[in-house]
Amino acid sequence: MKSMHKYNNPLIVAKSVYRETLIRSLFNEAIKGYEISGSVLDIGSKSIKSGYYKKIKIKEGTNITFTDLHEGEGVVKLDVEKDFPFEDSTFDCVISFHLFEHVFNYQNSVEEIQRILKPGGKFIIAVPFMHKFHADPDDFYRFTSSAIKRIWSSSGLQCESMEYVGEGFFSYALTTMASFIKPNFLKGIIKVTLYLLGTILDRIVNIKHKTIKRLYALEHIAVFKKR
Repeated sequence: MKSMHKYNNPLIVAKSVYRETLIRSLFNEAIKGYEISGSVLDIGSKSIKSGYYKKIKIKEGTNITFTDLHEGEGVVKLDVEKDFPFEDSTFDCVISFHLFEHVFNYQNSVEEIQRILKPGGKFIIAVPFMHKFHADPDDFYRFTSSAIKRIWSSSGLQCESMEYVGEGFFSYALTTMASFIKPNFLKGIIKVTLYLLGTILDRIVNIKHKTIKRLYALEHIAVFKKR
């Protein structure tokens, strides 16, 4: 398994941090390094309007099946706590971003994802680690990198890579503090300022403590492959 982490240009991230949370800003930068192709199942996306579709690479000819708990136009109804309504070996790729922290009985999906993937197919998952409680409609779990690997490898999938998304403790703590600032028109400016300060402190700490980016990852992006 390949472990990955990268520091982004703080000035580029800061433009997003002004409007978005730090975890969302860093995820949007990280997902640019991933590509989907062939027949793709997006678990919980609802539609191509999801923000990550502006960032992730989509190979020409890719066909994406969108899903949600409720059926809609161009959206397949899918409850990940139940059997998936797809035949064996249907998809070249399955993606799920920021979903499984909200799924109480996530174990059902482990076997189902393996079942519907074609041999050689890939599963790309992103889940938060250091993140506040966020009900949608509820919030249950935070997964360590070890848990992600063990859970989704249990069905026979092979973990190819694990990316630790985040800068470190200080950027996380300072931008979180900034979210409580009032009045709102000052929040964006102060959040950017504290984020830039935090990145400096995080990178200084990382010189001595190389595991800091893993200990304080905001989220993990893992890629699995079906043998």
